Amino acid sequence: MRRRLFLLIAFILAGWAFGVLDSRIPMPSSSAAFWAGNLGSPWLVLPFCVGWAQRSRGWALAGGMLTCTASMVGFFGPGGAWGPASFAFVASWLLVGALAGLVYGQFGDAWGRSRSLLDGLALAVPFIVEPGAWMLVLGRYALDTDL
Repeated sequence: MRRRLFLLIAFILAGWAFGVLDSRIPMPSSSAAFWAGNLGSPWLVLPFCVGWAQRSRGWALAGGMLTCTASMVGFFGPGGAWGPASFAFVASWLLVGALAGLVYGQFGDAWGRSRSLLDGLALAVPFIVEPGAWMLVLGRYALDTDL
């Protein structure tokens, strides 16, 4: 029990620190590059890892959800560089973070139990898809600016 709690707290703090550090990266001048850069693949690693590190599904789900939510709090909260933002905007991202954390906590737990290729791919796919999304969004944005 003590190990589970220690891991949970460590991952939550790591998630918060990641959110704070990510919020300090200078915002690109292009709004398209900003949204492409925030697609989410790095945000999913910690919830996956906390799910893998826990011994029970319940702790994995709770850990993934709390870790990803802590990342969002670090990004938008007092430690972040964003300042005041609309409550609805931040709340929507907190909800997305909580849901993504649940899903990736589950993937991490399943991968830890069975080493299933499908569960491992769940972590890899966003990293593979993200560069293509960058090109798609930035390419479309470049075409829009040429008009």
